Order: sequence, then C-alpha cells, then structure tokens
Amino acid sequence: MTSKQKFDVAKQLAKRGVDIIETGFPAASKDDFEAVKMISKEVANAMDADGYVPVICGLSRCKETDIRTAWEAVKYAKRPRIHAFIASSAIHMEHKLRKSEEQGARAGARQLEVTINGIGERAGNASLEEPHKALVGASAFAHESGNHQDGMFKHKGTDEIISPEEIGFERSSKVVLGNISVRHVLRDRLKERVTDDDLIALVSDEVFQAKPISTVRLISIDGHEHIACSVGTGPVDSAYKVVELIVKEPVTLLEYSLNAVTEGIDAIATTRVLIRGENSCTSTQALTGESIHPTFSGSGAGMDIVVSSVKAYIAALNKLLGIKETSGSAEKTAFSL
Repeated sequence: MTSKQKFDVAKQLAKRGVDIIETGFPAASKDDFEAVKMISKEVANAMDADGYVPVICGLSRCKETDIRTAWEAVKYAKRPRIHAFIASSAIHMEHKLRKSEEQGARAGARQLEVTINGIGERAGNASLEEPHKALVGASAFAHESGNHQDGMFKHKGTDEIISPEEIGFERSSKVVLGNISVRHVLRDRLKERVTDDDLIALVSDEVFQAKPISTVRLISIDGHEHIACSVGTGPVDSAYKVVELIVKEPVTLLEYSLNAVTEGIDAIATTRVLIRGENSCTSTQALTGESIHPTFSGSGAGMDIVVSSVKAYIAALNKLLGIKETSGSAEKTAFSL
C-alpha cells in the first residue's frame, strides 16, 4: 500500500476503536517510515470523549538501528509502541539464526498478529475476520521479505509450513526482489540468471536506447494554440513534461493507474491520475496546524495510452486551475488536448 492508503486505513481502524495499529516497518524504506510518522502525528493524538486513543506500533527487527528508526517514526503518537520480532521455532533457531534454545526466546504470548482481509507485508498472517484461507494464486509460495528469503536459502522449512508439491504446485526458486529483500538475494539471482552475453545486451540496450520525445498541442480556453516538445524517460513521462512546460503550474504526480476496459488489439485504455498543486490554495490541519495542499484527480480514455494519460493529466490540471481562479489567485484559464 502507498503511504496515503496506509493513512486512510489507519483512520478507519481508529474510528472503529481498534486498540493497537501496527502501521509499518519504518526501517524497510523511506515510504514506510513516512507513513508510520504521518499516522503517529495525525491519527494517534486526538483522544475522544471516552479517553480512547489507539496505540501506534512500528515493526522492527531485533537490531539497534531498526529499533532507533522505529522510535523516530512512532514517537509522535500519544501511545507509541515498537514491535521487535525474531524467529523462535526450533527449525528457525537451528537453520536460520544458528542459535540454541538457551540463547533467540521465553514461552508465552500477549497478543496475536493478524491482518484485515489477509492484507499484510507477507502471506501467511492470520486474517482477523475469518479462521481459514485457501492456498491460491501465483504468489502463494513467493517470498519478498528479507528475513524470509534468508531462511529459504538456508532451509526451506523455516518459512514454508508445507511444501508447494504437497498441493500440486511445482517447486520454483521464486523470491521477489522488493524494498525489503536482502542483498544476497539479488547477488544469487544474478549468479543464476545473468551470463556474459546478458550483461553485454543489457549495457548495449541502455547505452544505445533512444530517449522518447513527445510533442503536445494544447488549446487554451481563449482559443490560443500552444505547441511544445520534451524528452523523458518514457513516452508518458515526456508527454507530461511537455504539458508542464505549457501550463507552467508546478504539481506533484501522486498516483497514476492504467486499465484496459475492452479487449483486443484496439482496446480502450482508461487512465486515472492524482496530482497535488504546490502553489495552490491550502487548508490547515486542525490538530497540528500544518498546511495541507489539496489534491485533484483526472481521468481519460482512448486507444492510445499516451493520449489517454495526457487527457487525464489535463483534466486534473483544469480542476486545479479552476480552484485557483475561484480563489482569485489565477487568471481564467483551462486547456484541452
């Protein structure tokens, strides 16, 4: 989930009186850190009439650097908590941690780790709303978490309670490269998959690949035609850079999604974007007093992905410009593709 999605879910959980909300793994990525920090500041400080305020928890490995990072993210909450985890089963201690029972655990548990609808950092966490789930989907035996990948390389039994062969799956070395993967997974994947010819092909493709150039023609509300071109990392990126050159309104692209609504070679694609105006009017967050920049969404459709993407971007920009015009901070203007 994105930071905003985590924030929205945390607000809903707090409204429903959930005691403890584990909001993320601050040491895993900057995005996770910012999500936990934002939730700690804006969800976990307002006490209701009954004295309720949720505990905001950050996940952490049993490492000092992780714990310090987790504290920096959760310290803004009225009731902060750090959840430090470490494997404690016999097979994990023997094959993964290389530790004895006398050293990695004390018996007994104070709480259950669960998920909402099975959504979580990894597959296998118990779902709060139901007791059982089927083992389905391409990712049923995939591993992205660095701790899980480390265990899989040392002994498959550490992180697979049953083997895929037991339910008719074929064994594959499926480890997912993500922001919480361990470095040696990438190293081992490269050893297995990349030959000298592959490296030459990759370098050649990077060096000699032509950079996409887009030319866009926009018509403003007063009938004037504006044409510009720009280079980008891809066709949509270059097209958006052209729009920015013409409109001259600084924005940040927060979300971009593309879906095909019809089938076949002439499928219609729909694009949805969410932008934030950096110079647009702001509101003030009641609890913290911080300025909040409003967001604007736009959608577009067409057989050409770039065209539908630009239509969506223009639709969102026109909403932003309309708000600025209403507030008197901009001249009357709008654009069409």
